[in-house]
Amino acid sequence: MAWIVDAVKSSIGKKFLMGAMGLLLCLYLAVHLAGNMIFFGGRELFNAYAHALESIPVLPAIEIALASVFLVHIVLGLITWFENRGARGRPYAVSQGKGERSLANTTMIYSGAVTAAFLVIHVLNLRFAQRGELGLYGATVELFSRRGYSLFYIVCVCVLGTHVWHGFQSALRTVGLSHPKYTPAIEWISRLFGVAVAAGFSSIPLWVLFVLEGQA
Repeated sequence: MAWIVDAVKSSIGKKFLMGAMGLLLCLYLAVHLAGNMIFFGGRELFNAYAHALESIPVLPAIEIALASVFLVHIVLGLITWFENRGARGRPYAVSQGKGERSLANTTMIYSGAVTAAFLVIHVLNLRFAQRGELGLYGATVELFSRRGYSLFYIVCVCVLGTHVWHGFQSALRTVGLSHPKYTPAIEWISRLFGVAVAAGFSSIPLWVLFVLEGQA
């Protein structure tokens, strides 16, 4: 644990650790999005997936580890933002490179704050939802049948997409995975990942509202 304390004491160490945590969270997002796409396979398949996931013995430990990674990323982001703001008196963008400024890289702290609040609200809504006979699939359909909540969800995952749009490439640079030859490809992959996150997660409430409700 001593190396973590030493890392946090230096600016480079904080950014490296924050970038590493960010990459782990991006990996989680990719896996979570892939799991969510099973929703389109129908109620039985999605409920079977949810049951298999919840039957993993070490799931509580994984959830605690994930929450810890998320918390460390947030805390380091806030610390770095306040340090940069105090030192330079201007808004913060995580590990901003030499490229042009964009909405994504100049609003990282704000998109991160929105995402943190959104995740807490969404997890509470699904974790304590009444599942009944239709299981998690039914609870998901019921939740997204509320137009106000679906709109809130779509806006928030689009904000998350903008965070990932810049955050993924920034994290790769921070941990040292950067080379002029591959920078354009990394930037495009990061942008595509951000779009995939926003579009992929938004697709479920849109499907519930415009397809499933139309079949009811």
